[in-house]
Amino acid sequence: MCCERCGWRKHYTAGAPVPAAFWARRYATGAGGATSAGVGDVTHARARAIVLAAWRAVHGREATTNEAELTQAIALHETGYGRLGQFAAMAAAGRFNWGALERPRLADGSCPPGSAPGCDAGDPRCFLVFASDEAAARAFVRLLTASHWPVVAAMATGDPRAVAHAMKAPPAYYTGDESRYGADLEARRREIRAALEGTAPAAPATTPSDDGRGRVIGIGALALAAFGAWRLAR
Repeated sequence: MCCERCGWRKHYTAGAPVPAAFWARRYATGAGGATSAGVGDVTHARARAIVLAAWRAVHGREATTNEAELTQAIALHETGYGRLGQFAAMAAAGRFNWGALERPRLADGSCPPGSAPGCDAGDPRCFLVFASDEAAARAFVRLLTASHWPVVAAMATGDPRAVAHAMKAPPAYYTGDESRYGADLEARRREIRAALEGTAPAAPATTPSDDGRGRVIGIGALALAAFGAWRLAR
């Protein structure tokens, strides 16, 4: 079944606690695994550099600290910088996705060129794929902050819960519980800060929620011209 290919998402269901062993596995070292320093071959420091470069490319300016931290936290939460679960298999094949960006299936049910089959919350999806982490990050930042306009203003507050709320503005970037998503972003930001400061990350304050993260797409010529992609709101 599709959910068996969803990587770390299959370890929990909405409302169910995550076993302690899950977090132990998540921070265990190993090829392709997540550690306190990053995910697979992408350290938190490298991810920060990629996020900053993406902001310069999309907005023509440097990201503020809040913008960089919260953008990176979302990328970590959504796909583990394209290195967790199903996204790790895509990365191993040289195909990258940082924000769970999707495209609709073709009439025959297959995935269109420039996308790869996967799943989101147990449902089959076609995820956009890019030739490099940098290209994937630019597409993610463009959709999140240029096409999904309320997010940048929310990032200025520095509050992950405000960002989670802005991401719910139609068409919603995710379909799960807003309060849990905001708390999860705070946990991811805390993990990133700890790693960049050279200290061990604290345990996440909340368990993840099965929030159906495949993202929007349907508004704005900018998104269409930039990636020719639609995000699905379920």
